This record gives sequence, C-alpha cells and structure tokens, in this order.
Amino acid sequence: MRLQFLAPAIIAGLMMFTTSCSKDDKKTEAPKLPYKEQKVDASSYDKWVYFSFENGVVTSTTATPTTTDWDIAFNRYSVRTNSGTSGSGNGGALTTNETDWDKVATASSTASFTVDGSIYVFERGQNNQGGLGTTNASRVISGAHGENFWNMISRMPNVAKIDKSSIVHNNGWLTMDYKPNGNQLAPSYTYNNWVYIVKTPAGKFVKIQLTDYKNAKDETGYITFKYQIANDKNEFK
Repeated sequence: MRLQFLAPAIIAGLMMFTTSCSKDDKKTEAPKLPYKEQKVDASSYDKWVYFSFENGVVTSTTATPTTTDWDIAFNRYSVRTNSGTSGSGNGGALTTNETDWDKVATASSTASFTVDGSIYVFERGQNNQGGLGTTNASRVISGAHGENFWNMISRMPNVAKIDKSSIVHNNGWLTMDYKPNGNQLAPSYTYNNWVYIVKTPAGKFVKIQLTDYKNAKDETGYITFKYQIANDKNEFK
C-alpha cells in the first residue's frame, strides 16, 4: 500500500519539475531585436551589390538595374539608393544627424529625401595606382575623404576646379583618408556612425546604420549594417 501511495507522489513531483523547467526555459529566451543586421561582400571594384530590405540580396552586377525590386546598393564604400541617376525608383536618403540608434524613433513622410547623383570616388587603376573618378551614388550616405587624401590628389590635373567640400567632409557613413606610414601611404577608415533614413521605391521608410568596412581577415569592402523598416505609422518600434 505504501508503494502505491508513493508512486503517484513521485509522478506528481516529476510533473511539477518538468513544468518548472519549461517555465525556466521560456524565461531564458532572448528578446527579439527590432532591427536586423546584415553583412555584404561589396569588395569588388567593378560590381555593385543590390539589396532589398524585405528580400535580401537581389543581384551583384556591373550593370545598373532598371527595376524597383532593390532598395540600396553597395560598391566598396559607395552607396546607392533606388533613385535619381542610380535607379528608376522614387527612393532617396536623408541623414538624421544622430549617431544614437535609439534616438531615431520616427520617419517623417513630409521630409525631403535627396536622390542620387554623380559623386567623386577614388578609382583603382593599373599597378594599384588610383585616381579620382565619378560614379552615380547617394551623396548623403556614400563614404567621403579626409584632408590628407585631398592634399594627395590636389596635385592631379583638373582637381583645382573641384569643390573641396564635395570630397572632404564627414557626412558619409565612412571617412577614408591616408596617413604616412614609413615610405608608403596607408589608408585609414573612420566610421562616422550616422543614422540614415532610406526611402524605398515602395514608399517605405528604413532606418539604417553602417558600422563596419572589414571582415574577420581585416580585408576591406565587407560592409556590416543594421536596419529597421518603419511600421504603418512611420514608427521604429
């Protein structure tokens, strides 16, 4: 009789233990982040990587797509939105002048978004010798350059007619510069950590912050960014 009494008690105890463990397991679940993080291999000097915030990477190509199925594109430290001279979409970008991700809580539907145009970029030439060129990209987000870079290119032909402020500024997501390193010029990269708002061809607003330009092997052209699509009230929650 005693064994018959103990058996139900043991079973009940095991059930309570199992239930308790299940509750503990639920408590240890990590909270879901409101944003997504993405890594993109944009190391090619020729190809652009086109990305959809809802569907991921669309394509990697040297051609400029005329479709509206992409929202943003990357080539080294240059960035495109689907707008202006870069695409057929009604997109664009604006800077929030904030570096604190959490402080950007809403997007304004009446804000003025800058469409893409022609920007100056440092192009890789033969024997790894570079020069100044142009490409279609976002004037708002694309990486810029520093004073030492300007001093280096200012001796090049036709640079005198270029507005220095179009090259040397810290409004872009990254500032590339050159610092003397022995007998060579070694590039340096400063992350400005600006939070931007990108308008997609579908009319949605996306908060984005680009945070890294290198992979684990310290190779450049590998971009890390986080983004969040606004809800129907243009809020980032």
